[in-house]
Amino acid sequence: MPMAMTSQLTKQRLSFLLSRQHLLSEAELKLLARSMKVIGPQIEDEEVEAEAARLRGSFQEYFQAAWSVIETQPLVMGFHLRLMCDYLQELYTGDKFTDLLINIPPGCSKSVCVSVIWPSWVWANDATATFMGISYSQRLAERDAMKTRMLITSSWYQRLFGKTVQPGELDQRRMYSLSAGGWRLSTTPLGSATGDHPRYIIVDDPINAGNSESKKKRPAVNEWWDGTMTSRGASLGRRVVGVMQRFHEMDWSGHFLKTTEDVAHVCIPMRYEPGRMKDIGLGTDPRIEPGQLLDPVRFTEKTVKKLERGLGVYGTAGQLQQRPTPKGSAKFKLDAIHLITADQVPMSKIVRFKRAWDRAGTEDDGDYSVGTLGGITGGEVPKLFVYGMVRGQWGTDEVLDQMALWSKLDERQFGFSKFETVFERGASDAGIQAAKETIRRLKGRRVRAIKPVGNKEVRAEPLANAIAAGEVYFVDGPWVRECMDEMRYFPKGEHDDQVDSLSLLYSELIGGSLFEDAIDDEPEERLPCANPACDRLADAETDHCCDSCRVAETNGDRLKNEGHCPECAYRHSQLFASGEWEPAQPINQSIRDRD
Repeated sequence: MPMAMTSQLTKQRLSFLLSRQHLLSEAELKLLARSMKVIGPQIEDEEVEAEAARLRGSFQEYFQAAWSVIETQPLVMGFHLRLMCDYLQELYTGDKFTDLLINIPPGCSKSVCVSVIWPSWVWANDATATFMGISYSQRLAERDAMKTRMLITSSWYQRLFGKTVQPGELDQRRMYSLSAGGWRLSTTPLGSATGDHPRYIIVDDPINAGNSESKKKRPAVNEWWDGTMTSRGASLGRRVVGVMQRFHEMDWSGHFLKTTEDVAHVCIPMRYEPGRMKDIGLGTDPRIEPGQLLDPVRFTEKTVKKLERGLGVYGTAGQLQQRPTPKGSAKFKLDAIHLITADQVPMSKIVRFKRAWDRAGTEDDGDYSVGTLGGITGGEVPKLFVYGMVRGQWGTDEVLDQMALWSKLDERQFGFSKFETVFERGASDAGIQAAKETIRRLKGRRVRAIKPVGNKEVRAEPLANAIAAGEVYFVDGPWVRECMDEMRYFPKGEHDDQVDSLSLLYSELIGGSLFEDAIDDEPEERLPCANPACDRLADAETDHCCDSCRVAETNGDRLKNEGHCPECAYRHSQLFASGEWEPAQPINQSIRDRD
């Protein structure tokens, strides 16, 4: 007979006897009292074992029972906590997956659930289990480990599971053990792991927001994981659970998802976005309406809006929405790009073609070299048609070979008079020499070196505006997906070579210039813009650099780089490349009579 039933029957029997005390003599009452001293502890033991068995079988129920032992705030058991509990239980008891990643906003009790309470539940089932807890801070890793220790030594836990779970001889903040053989080690990425091989690895915020922006520290964490941690516990059939908010497309979460097969992914954004989490039979995000809040009790609309204002567009996208870039991209409105087939390009309306190169020089490593081919239509509203890209991690010599090859092929396809090759050049003497060498290598082709003006984001503005206006068309092909992925994360992504190449292509095509190499041209004397607040040069036929600046002068405004029209930006990129105009240097006002 089950123990719970035995206990119930014993209680019923005792209740029956006590209800008939008035029928017993004094001697019989004494006998009953002596028997109750035996029956009472027996009943309590049976109740404790039944409760322990119930909690061992359900991490969700155990989590709710253990909460008040270590937390002072009342528990609000939202759907996100139920999901995390069910997935963590499956990680321990099931075979659906061996690796689990949980991406959830801060303040959702993720560390309490994963790093504190879950290990104590695993020990309640198996006191020989071994853990390694990893966080970006040793203090935080040890904090959670000590909370777990406080929980397993509490009177509540010991009453239920003390027969099998007792502290061992090793009792330090960094590492402690159980008498049955289990242990827990706390460390950080790049920290010492002492060579121990755990059965369970908990990765809880391995990098913080500040370091996630570092091009050195972010890859270092991923390299540490690949080089050190992937082999830890492999012979034991180790299981990994990672929990963090997102910061960057290639933070540890992004890297783990990309390099780990069949990882279960619990992705819970603050505001609901359909399709973010796949149901593998353990439940999924139950919300229906887009924008619905994760936990309206703890995170009201007012609270979330305050968080969003404080975090900004990128912080909101990563840390709250678990999408480390704003949906649809902060810079580019990707859903406004027209995806067409090659036969839909209006070839008769294309007035010029170019291939724009953004070059790197390290083979099989680092940045990519990209050559983007496109054409533009004439008329008041030009439309950009991007035919495709060639992209590779080539050394300097192979980049030149690729440029020469595609210049020859493109010129044959589109004609000498309509096609030109353009590429970015560095501002240093070495950059100028490299540009001249490239031009000599492509002798006989139409080719120009362009010195970039402004930073990458500023140079991408005209392209972003054209995309938002619905004036950009991509010819469908294998290149499109990678290009759009990079545009989606720009300027926070791992690479920006495709965006740079596209930006240069659009700027060059919209300007419509087919000048020969600007490096070898002798500069012409030019007059400054008539707007005293502008440092650009006037157009050859007007007193202002562009109409936008003329209007700004009337209003008494000073335009930023992105405020000038694309034609003006293009013209000054040519002047900058030739050395005629340097935006950092004020123009000598004495060369124009302003009376």
